[in-house]
Amino acid sequence: MAYEDAVGQHLRSVPSKADHAAGRLGLVVGVVADTHQESLEGAARAEITKPMVDYTQLTLAVRSQSDPEALIANVKSQIWTIDRNLPLFEVRTMEQVLDEDTSERRFESFVMSVFAGLALVLASIGLFGVLASLVNQRTQEIGIRMALGAQTKDVLAMVLSEGFGWFCSV
Repeated sequence: MAYEDAVGQHLRSVPSKADHAAGRLGLVVGVVADTHQESLEGAARAEITKPMVDYTQLTLAVRSQSDPEALIANVKSQIWTIDRNLPLFEVRTMEQVLDEDTSERRFESFVMSVFAGLALVLASIGLFGVLASLVNQRTQEIGIRMALGAQTKDVLAMVLSEGFGWFCSV
């Protein structure tokens, strides 16, 4: 099956509540990839962008190689040369938009990291307590082993292996 280029083709629109002209034809002027309009978490979806006359609000995205903060004043002045009465609000850089969109996930990740760190500290304290208790119960045995010529590393290996074995069996 061969596909045709969509650009230049006419598209019959599905009537909406605001658009009573059922089946009105539109000209395809460009094709872009699916977009994440509402949030980054939702699946990207296909979308049709209609001419500006159908909208009461407009979102303008400008891509630049230069500093976006410095570009904002220039874009505002260019828009106001067309119509001085156009209200501009929520003028933000894409970095600010992404920071706002990901702030909740970053906070959740931070909280999870704090709890994971706390769990690690508590587990370390528990393991230390278990090993200290095992050593305390076997102080005489360890002393006798050392007196009979056991090496420090061998005694340490014995205590750690028994401690981890006990800890892992729980």
